[in-house]
Amino acid sequence: GPPTLAFYTAAWCGPCQDVAAHVEDLSGRLEGPLLRILRVDVDTLGALARAQGVKAVPQFEVHRAGHVVERLAGCGPEALSEVAARHAADYAEDLKKKES
Repeated sequence: GPPTLAFYTAAWCGPCQDVAAHVEDLSGRLEGPLLRILRVDVDTLGALARAQGVKAVPQFEVHRAGHVVERLAGCGPEALSEVAARHAADYAEDLKKKES
């Protein structure tokens, strides 16, 4: 399936709330057949966050074929947009190669 951008967040995290609107914008623009976006509340899903090695929020990971292929922490909206768009484009290219 398509790559997944996981957004590790918490209700009490100010920087998480600041970037959440940008994640929603990304979701509206890019989420679909080429990219999935997943929000993970570290308080609700603490075991998952710990298993992924999340030690601070906000943190982002790009998962592809069951593996973490990129991690970002403390990044701005521009860097996050670039990463999401790049992974969606890479996946689209992989799909084209499989079709030919």
